[in-house]
Amino acid sequence: MIAEGFLLSLIVGFLRGGRLSDLADVRISHIELFIIPFFLKALAFYGSSHYEFFSRYGYIFHLIVYIMLFMGVWYNRDNKYIVLAGLGIFLNALVIYLNGGRMPVSVEMSRFAQINPKDIEWLVSNNVATHQPITDKTLLWFLGDVIPLPKPYPFPKVISIGDVVLALGIFLYIQQQMVKRPKAKLS
Repeated sequence: MIAEGFLLSLIVGFLRGGRLSDLADVRISHIELFIIPFFLKALAFYGSSHYEFFSRYGYIFHLIVYIMLFMGVWYNRDNKYIVLAGLGIFLNALVIYLNGGRMPVSVEMSRFAQINPKDIEWLVSNNVATHQPITDKTLLWFLGDVIPLPKPYPFPKVISIGDVVLALGIFLYIQQQMVKRPKAKLS
């Protein structure tokens, strides 16, 4: 969802007269605290299908990812859109940690979104290091991945409220950076 929000924001920014060159001037303090977690989460997600280590210790990867992301938000707390993205991060972290370190996912909504049946089977087998199926014991299930994005969406998936808030924060931040308002002239 982050990549799609970023791409959509670039397109909207261009349509609003923004310039890509203005993104070169973006100053994000400790940007590595946003980049490294992306790779750690991908490693845990894809590694869990091949190595038991990732399935067994995926929650540690999640813990490291969210600590780094919260630190990144803290260092950039002067920007309201980064703080908004941080709220989305918090909502995801909350439901993940209340449910044993993995994001709860609606199997029913996954089927509705027409996600690959093998991926759903993998989720149901409960061997994914970063995700687990929603059950009657899931706490705050409505904060889990329960919002389907079915076809014709190009990348069918199920997302969370936190993902939506996070993507909105990123979208608005990029708009703020790309579409600069001209400074008012003093008369």
